Amino acid sequence: LQQAATGAGFSLHNVLIWLKNNATPNRWYMKNCEYILYFYKGFARPIENLGSKTVMEFANVKSPKLHPTQKPVELMKHLVENSTVASETVLDPFMGVGPVGVACRMTGREFIGIEIDDKYFADAEKLIKGVGLWTTD
Repeated sequence: LQQAATGAGFSLHNVLIWLKNNATPNRWYMKNCEYILYFYKGFARPIENLGSKTVMEFANVKSPKLHPTQKPVELMKHLVENSTVASETVLDPFMGVGPVGVACRMTGREFIGIEIDDKYFADAEKLIKGVGLWTTD
């Protein structure tokens, strides 16, 4: 991903960590975090909340999930608010069921989402429009 992004003219700003409240069993180590690559294009600008840390702790989405890799809206809201200002447009090329779109709607950002799977796209459309509930552990 980093090679593709830099090849498209983006620069790596930071590597962030989402510390989850659960762990995925694995035969080597239990995975209790996910990495977030934060890129920018053009001139880098500071984040909005200067007290933000590179390790962010947000509860994971409760099962049953609508998507196998579904992310919590509160995490997406934090990232969206930190990297954009109200009325800017956020592009999510791997939308899944739309947590970034929900975060954008909650914070006054415009949103463009792309999802190849029709079922996930339909779920995202409902959730972004306010239908359905988001819960966390």
